[in-house]
Amino acid sequence: MFLAGSLLGACRSPQDSIAELWTDVPEFALYAAAFNTSQPEYRIHVQYVENLPSSVQHAADKPALVIGRYLKSATLRPFLQPLDFLFTELRLNERLFYPNLLTSGLADNHQLLLPVSFNLPMIIFAQSDEAARANDFTISLEELETSAAAFDRRENGSFNRMGYSPRWSPAFMMAAAQLLGADFRESDPIRWNRLILDPFIANLRQWIANSHGSAKASDDFRFRYLYIPEYKAIQQERIRFAWMESAAFFTLNQEYRSALSFRWFGETTRVRVEDDMVFAGLVRKARGSAAAEAFLAWFYREETQQALLTDAKLTRLMETSFGLAGGFSALRTVNENFFVDFYPALLGKLTPPDFLQVTGDLPATWPAMKRDVVLPFLLEATAEEPPADLFGTLDLRLRNWLKQNGL
Repeated sequence: MFLAGSLLGACRSPQDSIAELWTDVPEFALYAAAFNTSQPEYRIHVQYVENLPSSVQHAADKPALVIGRYLKSATLRPFLQPLDFLFTELRLNERLFYPNLLTSGLADNHQLLLPVSFNLPMIIFAQSDEAARANDFTISLEELETSAAAFDRRENGSFNRMGYSPRWSPAFMMAAAQLLGADFRESDPIRWNRLILDPFIANLRQWIANSHGSAKASDDFRFRYLYIPEYKAIQQERIRFAWMESAAFFTLNQEYRSALSFRWFGETTRVRVEDDMVFAGLVRKARGSAAAEAFLAWFYREETQQALLTDAKLTRLMETSFGLAGGFSALRTVNENFFVDFYPALLGKLTPPDFLQVTGDLPATWPAMKRDVVLPFLLEATAEEPPADLFGTLDLRLRNWLKQNGL
């Protein structure tokens, strides 16, 4: 099924025919096994590694290949080898990639990382609500607020139906802030665009006040009714909308998913890619570079990815893992030509390539920093009594977090 063919070069040495792959994406154990059985010349050994950027940075014996999340960090760049030669030698076809995703792997005008997979933020709603949407691809913050408010209903002074509230999901608030240009990105410890974030938080507070009277009303509704998954609350007509990532939606049980529809959360022609994109990189001066290069050349073939999708379907991996490496393929042609066969709900809803916008560089510590500091801050900032000095509070908490974690 998997053919490496002419993409494989001659082994330069027995040592170079075996490459270590470190990854935080479990699916690559299966992909490496498929590669190993497809040809006799090279072998990829896979090691699952948590905190991948830090592990690569500090390891004495480094792998030849790294594939994972949050690799776009300035601290990791000195350890990575430019990949431009893979295109100039025609081993990879850059026209197959989403241009904005490929560009996001550049550093100093060199291709340092290759995009592997990505996810998109989405707003889900009942299939019966499909005709009420303004367009076929996206739903904006403004449309969400207006359509949600039209669904609200009170009984005996309290809400028994509520279209949507930002208070239900700090991750939604984060996605909206990034979409509008808050631009959290790598700095010391991290920087953001206050000129965007300040009015954004004020607008969220106004939304909550206009629609529900107070943050407490949103919180009370959630406590009373949203003890079940939000997609079930949609089916019960308790709420109109919910925020999800594409990977979570497409691994829902088909029974639930078939009753739901969705739009990508974004502006009319702009959708912000989730910040946990998967990238691949070659490590400088590591043993096994020939095998690592051969694996990348094999993996980025359309027919390889089609076969990997077919295998995932046959082995029922798709029930727990979305698409390729947990997301959409970074190869535009794979999504357009093959994904709809496996995920019919995508028919007519794949985003045009130029819609996709990518977050800037983020520190390797961003997932924990976001979880422990930024998301709780957004929830507190939209509460009944937010901190008096919002951004002084955020900056102080970030610095304290870094100290507590020895950073």
